[in-house]
Amino acid sequence: PTVEVYEVPREPDRPPNPALAEIRGEPARPGEPDWGELGLRWDRPPTWGLKVAGQFALAAYRIIGPDGREAEMTVSRFPGDAGGLAANLNRWREQLNLPPESPEILLANLERMHPQGREVLLVDLHGRPGADGLVQRTLGGILTHREATWFFKFMGPDSVVEAESGNFLRLLESIRFDLPTALPAPAGTEPPPPASAPPPSAPPEPGALIGDMRGRAGEVAPPPAAPALAYQTPEGWVELTAGGMRAASFTIPGGDRPDADVSVIALAGAAGGEGANISRWGTQLGLPALAPAAASALAHEVEAGDHTFRVVDLQSTEPILAGELHGRIVGAILAQPDRTWFFRLSGEADLVGAHFDRFMAFLGTVAFEETSPSEAAPRY
Repeated sequence: PTVEVYEVPREPDRPPNPALAEIRGEPARPGEPDWGELGLRWDRPPTWGLKVAGQFALAAYRIIGPDGREAEMTVSRFPGDAGGLAANLNRWREQLNLPPESPEILLANLERMHPQGREVLLVDLHGRPGADGLVQRTLGGILTHREATWFFKFMGPDSVVEAESGNFLRLLESIRFDLPTALPAPAGTEPPPPASAPPPSAPPEPGALIGDMRGRAGEVAPPPAAPALAYQTPEGWVELTAGGMRAASFTIPGGDRPDADVSVIALAGAAGGEGANISRWGTQLGLPALAPAAASALAHEVEAGDHTFRVVDLQSTEPILAGELHGRIVGAILAQPDRTWFFRLSGEADLVGAHFDRFMAFLGTVAFEETSPSEAAPRY
């Protein structure tokens, strides 16, 4: 008899499936998801490690911050609207020990980006400080694709999330929505030319959308390159290396109290609106969220140096730091035609109060590009 030998091409390896591994009693291995099955893909930042995805996650990543603390980013998918946007956002708030909010307030604290013309909703939530003084934070991207809702959730210590927020944005900006693979043409026929997809819009600059972002819903366009920022560092402030979304960063040693923080951030356009940002600052102190108009009414104009700032001073009504200390935020907002600058002093209430005048004097030295820093004292 004749023996015929056939060569069957080997099917390419598929990424490990944690669920099947568990059923079979095999150890689960970390790996990227099956891009073909998902219908979309993204680029993992090179410094992010792979983790074994949990029961509801399609992918999971381990992120180590500059302070050695660890955060996690997961991608999950649920049919339809997954129970509704408000329900899911309030679930994330509950995980940070934050009270639920109305759908109207939740919507007012969203931003949007459009990789390849598809809308992604962006959310940024700060939890209340724990007994150890650490603040947990969640950055999220939510989109719909193939009749399902996708959740990109980056959660961990604020120090890690802040340092890696630019990488998280770049991952979202890298999302590609793959077209279905065409069936092979019948024998003897010419395959049709590939369908041309409309060219994707240019992605926004990494980090231009989030920053301190929690503005009301609406597209925030990336600004032109930020002008050079000049200032004079007040006595007692320690300047840190700026990075991520910060144009300038300082710490104020607190001695036997937690250190205070000073940040300078520039965001595109109106950055969601003055009121939405002030309301967000208040919620970080445990204060109730306010409608944008009510929050904006808390600010007043201050002329400092060559600029007019909108300044707000907020303080917690209950101890929130280490379970026994009150928190305070002094924020100054400077609107320019193509961007909004946020100057913020935050920390333990008495320490912030001790540096209030220095913060106001600091605002008076702020200058951009060719403008020389002013020595004049602020008028307020």
